[in-house]
Amino acid sequence: MPIRQVGEHSYYALGGAGMATENEGFISNAGFVVTDEGVVVFDGLGSPSLGQALRARIAEITDKPVVKVIVSHY
Repeated sequence: MPIRQVGEHSYYALGGAGMATENEGFISNAGFVVTDEGVVVFDGLGSPSLGQALRARIAEITDKPVVKVIVSHY
Protein backbone atom coordinates (compact mmCIF):
# COMPACT_ATOMS: atom_id res chain seq x y z
CA MET A 1 0.00 0.00 0.00
CA PRO A 2 1.96 3.01 -1.22
CA ILE A 3 1.44 6.19 0.80
CA ARG A 4 2.06 9.49 -0.95
CA GLN A 5 2.82 12.69 0.90
CA VAL A 6 0.97 15.65 -0.62
CA GLY A 7 1.67 18.34 1.98
CA GLU A 8 3.73 18.90 5.09
CA HIS A 9 1.27 16.87 7.19
CA SER A 10 -1.03 15.33 4.55
CA TYR A 11 -0.88 11.88 2.95
CA TYR A 12 -3.01 9.58 0.83
CA ALA A 13 -3.29 6.01 -0.38
CA LEU A 14 -4.56 5.65 -3.93
CA GLY A 15 -6.53 2.49 -4.62
CA GLY A 16 -6.10 0.61 -7.87
CA ALA A 17 -8.55 0.71 -10.73
CA GLY A 18 -10.65 -2.38 -11.27
CA MET A 19 -13.36 -4.49 -9.75
CA ALA A 20 -13.76 -5.00 -6.01
CA THR A 21 -12.63 -8.60 -6.47
CA GLU A 22 -9.26 -7.40 -7.76
CA ASN A 23 -6.40 -5.88 -5.73
CA GLU A 24 -7.75 -7.55 -2.56
CA GLY A 25 -10.58 -5.03 -2.78
CA PHE A 26 -8.21 -2.05 -2.64
CA ILE A 27 -10.08 0.08 -5.16
CA SER A 28 -10.90 3.13 -3.05
CA ASN A 29 -8.76 5.95 -1.73
CA ALA A 30 -7.94 7.14 1.77
CA GLY A 31 -6.20 10.17 3.18
CA PHE A 32 -4.90 11.30 6.52
CA VAL A 33 -3.53 14.39 8.20
CA VAL A 34 -1.09 14.34 11.11
CA THR A 35 -2.07 17.08 13.58
CA ASP A 36 -0.66 18.11 16.95
CA GLU A 37 -3.46 16.15 18.66
CA GLY A 38 -3.21 13.03 16.50
CA VAL A 39 -4.12 11.63 13.10
CA VAL A 40 -7.35 12.41 11.25
CA VAL A 41 -8.18 9.73 8.67
CA PHE A 42 -10.50 10.38 5.74
CA ASP A 43 -12.02 7.05 4.68
CA GLY A 44 -10.66 3.83 6.13
CA LEU A 45 -10.80 1.85 2.85
CA GLY A 46 -13.24 -0.91 1.94
CA SER A 47 -12.58 -3.72 4.39
CA PRO A 48 -11.30 -4.31 7.93
CA SER A 49 -8.07 -5.84 6.61
CA LEU A 50 -7.40 -2.84 4.37
CA GLY A 51 -8.16 -0.52 7.28
CA GLN A 52 -5.64 -2.40 9.41
CA ALA A 53 -3.06 -2.17 6.62
CA LEU A 54 -3.66 1.58 6.40
CA ARG A 55 -3.27 1.90 10.17
CA ALA A 56 0.04 0.02 9.98
CA ARG A 57 1.27 2.36 7.25
CA ILE A 58 0.24 5.40 9.33
CA ALA A 59 2.23 3.97 12.27
CA GLU A 60 5.31 3.91 10.04
CA ILE A 61 4.95 7.67 9.55
CA THR A 62 3.95 8.81 13.05
CA ASP A 63 3.52 7.45 16.53
CA LYS A 64 0.55 9.76 17.15
CA PRO A 65 -2.81 8.03 17.69
CA VAL A 66 -5.67 8.08 15.24
CA VAL A 67 -8.13 10.46 16.90
CA LYS A 68 -10.81 10.82 14.20
CA VAL A 69 -12.03 8.82 11.22
CA ILE A 70 -14.28 10.52 8.69
CA VAL A 71 -16.24 8.11 6.50
CA SER A 72 -17.60 9.66 3.30
CA HIS A 73 -19.35 6.56 1.95
CA TYR A 74 -20.32 2.97 2.85
